[in-house]
Amino acid sequence: MSRWKKLLVTAIVTVVAVGAIAVGGLYLTLKQRAVEYASPTSPTGRQTDLAALRGTRVFFGHQSVGDNILGGLARLFDDSGTPRPPVQKISTAAEVTQGAGGRLIHAQIGRNGNPASKFAAFDALMRAGMADHVDVALMKLCYVDFGRRTDPRDVFEHYRRTMTALERDFPKVTFIYTTVPLRTTDGYRNNLRTQFNSLVRRELRDKVVFDIAEVESRSPDGSRATGSTLGFPYEQLQAGYASDGAHLNRKGAQVVAEAFVATVNEAAQ
Repeated sequence: MSRWKKLLVTAIVTVVAVGAIAVGGLYLTLKQRAVEYASPTSPTGRQTDLAALRGTRVFFGHQSVGDNILGGLARLFDDSGTPRPPVQKISTAAEVTQGAGGRLIHAQIGRNGNPASKFAAFDALMRAGMADHVDVALMKLCYVDFGRRTDPRDVFEHYRRTMTALERDFPKVTFIYTTVPLRTTDGYRNNLRTQFNSLVRRELRDKVVFDIAEVESRSPDGSRATGSTLGFPYEQLQAGYASDGAHLNRKGAQVVAEAFVATVNEAAQ
């Protein structure tokens, strides 16, 4: 064998070995973090009552997918001929305007890629006076908050601690829990997102949950977009609901907004 052939064979063997190590590393990471999969339950009999939502004071902390949902919500009102509720985007609780009746207050919270910053921002806004203005409050994480090194259990426990403390300190406010949005691809990270969502579904059964991932992964015919990474199942965003593989297009935004309305109305009862 010539020197160049030997070098080529060595290079190929090295690439294969590195790839095997990488795959093995992913497997071990998933196995160490493994959360038993909890499949979503499609809600039945929930009413998308826009008039009821108009009578509720809501605070929603979010980032870009939240903007998609709010855009879908606006179109739901316009398409139905129902007047929109007052909507106010704020940065601080001091900016909230006084007034009777329902309203939707929202803010972009924290930094993408840093779940802890979002929990802290939501907590700070509620404690700075937001709790005095609203009946219902919720915040959502984003798909970008789950990277290769994210531990879904750690994120979930931080989330639960934050929300439990707020529920204790502000009993007049109903707090809605949420699952994290998905991507159409990105299987390994979708797996981590699905593990977090499984914890929300299993551990928070006594809470009101806005299951964003359930809506994103369910097609109109009831089938689900799913996959598997090294034997670990995950859910993914329906391609027909995506504008870029991650954010929601007009159709997807409206479908998720319908679930938003139904969940807020459930919490306000």
